[in-house]
Amino acid sequence: MKILLISHSTGIKGPIDFFEDYLIRNDENKNADKVYKLEHPLNKYNTRNSCFYENKINKERWTRKGSPIANLFIDLFISLKIIHKVHPDIIIGANNFDTLAAILSKYFFRYNYRKIIYFASDFSGNRFRNILLNEIYFIVEKIVLKKSDLIISNTKRAEKKRLLLGLNKNKSLVIPNGIYIDKPDFSDKKINKKNFIYIGHVSKEHGIVNLISVIYPLIEKITVIGQGDEWKELVKILRVNNIKHELYLRKKHSFVINKLKEFHGFGLAPYTDFSEWTYYCSPLKVNEYVACGVPVIMSNVPEVAQKIERDKLGVVYGDLTYKEIKEKIERFSPKDFNIKARKFYNNYNYQVLYKKINL
Repeated sequence: MKILLISHSTGIKGPIDFFEDYLIRNDENKNADKVYKLEHPLNKYNTRNSCFYENKINKERWTRKGSPIANLFIDLFISLKIIHKVHPDIIIGANNFDTLAAILSKYFFRYNYRKIIYFASDFSGNRFRNILLNEIYFIVEKIVLKKSDLIISNTKRAEKKRLLLGLNKNKSLVIPNGIYIDKPDFSDKKINKKNFIYIGHVSKEHGIVNLISVIYPLIEKITVIGQGDEWKELVKILRVNNIKHELYLRKKHSFVINKLKEFHGFGLAPYTDFSEWTYYCSPLKVNEYVACGVPVIMSNVPEVAQKIERDKLGVVYGDLTYKEIKEKIERFSPKDFNIKARKFYNNYNYQVLYKKINL
């Protein structure tokens, strides 16, 4: 059986990459002879490439440049070219544009597939700033919801929105973003409440600069691993407030996990409502923090915040105020957090979650 995954990526490992890992690594998946992946740039076409992989080995590469609208059609052309080349049994698209290529090849070129899966990593009502692109996005979304054999949403909120757009509940699955940790360690940690770590994009949506500007008196030391438009602003605020810091730009996922395993403190996930997608998201960083024994400080914007608060896996705030966060940090008890982390990982590792997907 040949499986082809098509995705658009920012360059940081995401849900579709974890699913690729699962397909290749899974011992029970005896029928998957080859796992292919075609990855297009999500943005910054002038500095990135479209890449085609066979079992994670790069086979082809296309240099990209130009405008987002033109590149949507170029992406589609490359996707159709690879579909024709691979003749997969199953196609899995990471967003609706990726899945559209499979649908077009099926209905216009008469390719037969065992299954077309829309592996929807997130949802947003305002995906693009360009109004035309946004209209196209919703047209494509409705087509893909109707024509795909299986639609996977990563939150109940995203599924609910798709049901309103025409998704058939009978072919819908809700699967949070799964994680995998090689040799997980659930030994007890002594949590330093003045020590913080942040993993991911440094942007307005992710809210890390705004959070630090509010709670900086609570921070003795902070570690940041990531990249983003507000990186320079982040460095400035740390230096101005004399906050001891370790900064790492664009590190591999294995580096991130190792850092989290050895980290004794709080993980930060201050998602804002600046962009609508954060309301629907299933943050990988939150799952990785907890699974590595790192309690979370996060906003109440993402759906997973409800679980974090209910299961006492960290601190969840509504209003971004120094007083609220300080009081909640002081009240938080890290006792037996390693036991909670083990239970969390047992439910959220992708070996458990992705078994629900019937290929």
